[in-house]
Amino acid sequence: MAQDNLYLILGLFDFSNSLESDPAPEQRIAQAVAAVRPKLSQRANRAGGDPAAQRALELLKTVNTLNTPEQRQQVFNEAKSIVEKSIVKQVKLYAARGYILTGEITKIAQKVSKQCNCAISDADVRSRVHGVPVKEQEEGPKGTELVRPKSYSKYHGQESKLKVYGHANLYDMLDPGNTKVRSVPTATWRAKAEAAKKALPNKVNMDVSDHQKLYNLCIGTTFKDDTSRAAYDEYLAYESLMAILDEVKEVTSVTKKLDSALANQYVDRLYEAGAKNGHPIARDEASGYLLWFCSKNGILYMPPSEKADESTLPKPCPWCGALADPDAVNCSSCGGRILENCPQCHHTNRADVHYCGQCGFDYTNLAQASAMCDEAKSLAGALRFDDADQLADQAANLWPGFAEAKAVKQAIAQQRTLVGPSARRLADAVKALNLIEAGKLYDGIRRRSPKFENRELRDAIDAGVARAKAAMETAPRTISNVLEAYNACHDYPGLAAALAANPPKPVADVTVRPDGAAHCVYVSWPASSSKEVSYVLLRKQGSHPLDEHDGERLAETSGTSFVDRTVEPGVSYGYAVVAKLGPLSSALTASKTVTVLFDVTSVKISPSQSTIQITWSGIPGSGTVAVWRRTDHAPTRPGDGEQVTNVVSSGLLDQGLRNDVTYYYAIFVSYRLASGRTVYSQGVQCSGIPAAPPEPIDFLFAQLQADGSFTLEWEVPEGGEARFSYTTGDLPFKEGDIVAESELNAQTMPLPITATGDDTGTFTLPDDSIYHIVAATVKNGQAVIGSSVTVSSRRAVEITNITASGANAVVLFDWPEESDRVLLAWRTDRYPASAEEHGATVTSVNRRTYDLRKAIVIEGLQPNVPYYFSLFARLGSGDSASYSAGSNKMFSFGKASKATYHVEVRKSLLGKIKSATLVIESTDSLPEMELRAQMGSLPVFNDQGLLIASIPPQNGGGTHRVELPAGSLNKGMFAKLFFKDLSVYQTSSLTQAAGTSPEIG
Repeated sequence: MAQDNLYLILGLFDFSNSLESDPAPEQRIAQAVAAVRPKLSQRANRAGGDPAAQRALELLKTVNTLNTPEQRQQVFNEAKSIVEKSIVKQVKLYAARGYILTGEITKIAQKVSKQCNCAISDADVRSRVHGVPVKEQEEGPKGTELVRPKSYSKYHGQESKLKVYGHANLYDMLDPGNTKVRSVPTATWRAKAEAAKKALPNKVNMDVSDHQKLYNLCIGTTFKDDTSRAAYDEYLAYESLMAILDEVKEVTSVTKKLDSALANQYVDRLYEAGAKNGHPIARDEASGYLLWFCSKNGILYMPPSEKADESTLPKPCPWCGALADPDAVNCSSCGGRILENCPQCHHTNRADVHYCGQCGFDYTNLAQASAMCDEAKSLAGALRFDDADQLADQAANLWPGFAEAKAVKQAIAQQRTLVGPSARRLADAVKALNLIEAGKLYDGIRRRSPKFENRELRDAIDAGVARAKAAMETAPRTISNVLEAYNACHDYPGLAAALAANPPKPVADVTVRPDGAAHCVYVSWPASSSKEVSYVLLRKQGSHPLDEHDGERLAETSGTSFVDRTVEPGVSYGYAVVAKLGPLSSALTASKTVTVLFDVTSVKISPSQSTIQITWSGIPGSGTVAVWRRTDHAPTRPGDGEQVTNVVSSGLLDQGLRNDVTYYYAIFVSYRLASGRTVYSQGVQCSGIPAAPPEPIDFLFAQLQADGSFTLEWEVPEGGEARFSYTTGDLPFKEGDIVAESELNAQTMPLPITATGDDTGTFTLPDDSIYHIVAATVKNGQAVIGSSVTVSSRRAVEITNITASGANAVVLFDWPEESDRVLLAWRTDRYPASAEEHGATVTSVNRRTYDLRKAIVIEGLQPNVPYYFSLFARLGSGDSASYSAGSNKMFSFGKASKATYHVEVRKSLLGKIKSATLVIESTDSLPEMELRAQMGSLPVFNDQGLLIASIPPQNGGGTHRVELPAGSLNKGMFAKLFFKDLSVYQTSSLTQAAGTSPEIG
């Protein structure tokens, strides 16, 4: 098994290389262990564990068995045997029909590569195919993959909930048994969901809660519009098609073969399933899905070479999608007419054509007319005869001579005659909650018209009576029980007497408070001494109401306050409150009359040079605005200070003012009452300081640092203070806008800056989201919007590999979806710290250029030179663009630098090691290294043995001598020097110096 062989676990197996031709097999094995061990540990530590990963980790502990060429050759041979057996097994499976296709050779190579964790080529497989011809022609049709729709995750989780309540889908939940759901408009389905939600009981339990969520899904998502409904239909079609394909897998689980007769039946079912679920597919598509599924699951199936005559095959019903004979007039499943005569030329066409094949008459109205007829039948069943008649008439107008509309009209007329005026009385009784009377009327209608049945109405009547009965029979019975019974059924026996014994008491008084700023009247009253009462609030213009039916009824509430926002300015109003207990009313309690004088609203003041502009809204048609100003304090009344003359209905422009002086304003609205007297509102105050606007900050630059913080540079503004803020959404302002400082703070978050100079600083972000940083110059409460930048600490793009292609370096990566451009920077001494670092070479590409090669190709690089590449994704666009964190990778053609080492020791007279020095000879600078040693054998991996010393980076080429810690080495130890970063081995070599031994002493 693959997990029992170290070459396969480490991904080292290659038919053409047993590692003996590799110049440094130990380093190759060490790198593989370092790469594989974390992945295996992660799998082994998952919930439940991964036995294969645990077994592989145990086997890695024996990696020392690969120290000698003989041991490596033995493990290689075992791996070769395992891989060859896997290839032969797969070949036998595909060769059952007597030959193998070239495409199947590739598939076998891919499957074995995955099973055995190694790279197997087509040539490796082909060389092990014996006695079976390989056909070189095309593989043949591969079929069409059935792609999971985007809406899958949204709806798949609801399936179990629907099944619990016996619903096949949302259509079935809203209208069980309706086989013509496709012809019903989306708006009708949404209305059905809204009605069903409204009819849910008030008492909340799991059943009600689940259905409420499902109805909300229908209203807000599934049937929100035709596009949303189409997405749901696509999901239903996918589920239905996959269920049929899974059945194919079950049926062929033994033979692994699908014969043509059975295949034709499945093609018909797939073809029908798409149509039934409102997502029709062509018969060729159905065949393609079947072929793809069989190919994917190793089921032998070859579609017929000749196409069948479409005119002889069954076709979907236009109404329900069920397959019907091509010459059928009516559908045997739903009864709908498949063939419909043209109203204009009487030529017979299928009901789902767009235009008549004879005269071109528009057939698109036929589906709408049929849906109207179905809805009319439903309305007639609910005794809504007028609405049903109207819909049937509309259907007849949409499709002249429509036989279905005529039949529905006749059925409605017959039902109306049979039921008579009792239907209207029944509707009125249900509306008035006189359910005892409604039950008698319902039964009377049923006796006269046995075909009449409205289960929903009957259930509602019975449920209301049952709730009233339960409340009245509660012992001991309280006034709360009586009211509960009344709210369920007004005419339940005994209710009238029970309510009459508890007449409601009136409230003590009614208080009113006008608010001109809020344009409303606040009304409040103390609670009645009676329990369980509600309160009816009345309003009358000019005086208070005299009784419960005098004036305008504003509300019925269980609370003791109300805000009247429908008042008119300058109009006198009186209010009154009546306490209610079911149908009983208390005496009326009235307030004094009150008049509201509206003030202006939404006042905004915008100072500028020698000018103040004030705007407002909420001006009533009957009022006139007057404004006074002062420079020492706010005016307190009309006439206090200097009146501003340049006033229009929505604001003023006060010019010729002195800069840097505070101006206080009071804005009043005057009204002329019916008596002829002029009165003023309470007034609104504001102030501003005219001043020359400061300059905006037109330079702003942010750069991500290695520690995740950012540096920020900006131009110091003239005439104001630099402020910075950020937002994750779209910037609410554009450069040059002048806004109130308060509005800037309300629309964005302040960005704390740690200053490092007059025009520089640092900051950090809360997370790795994409943020927009905006600069503003603030003065006297006003902010002038300047430049902005877009930043993120996220590494939005990752270099997956760098490979050589001739003399070029190919930088491979996946395109970052949130970016429109990437930038690649490189140096030969270190990784670039930023995307626009001076001294780095830079190239930039857009998505279109990337798509040509799925990589960036760098030309003109020198051999044996290390190149440090950093890849950045651009965030934002234009002047506000910034760059993500960089992804780093080093590359070189050949080994850029070479180093050798050995350990010099000095011994005592008795042979004990007194001191030791590590001597390194290098052609270039060296990164961090580690010296490790162990007794008896040489360490193979960079985590084996004891860590003797951590060697810091060595600058420049030449000889480097490092004194080792005293007593750290003993005689008989074997020492080896490793690069701390294993990727350095790609560009540098580090070997034992020639003529020296790794053994100490």
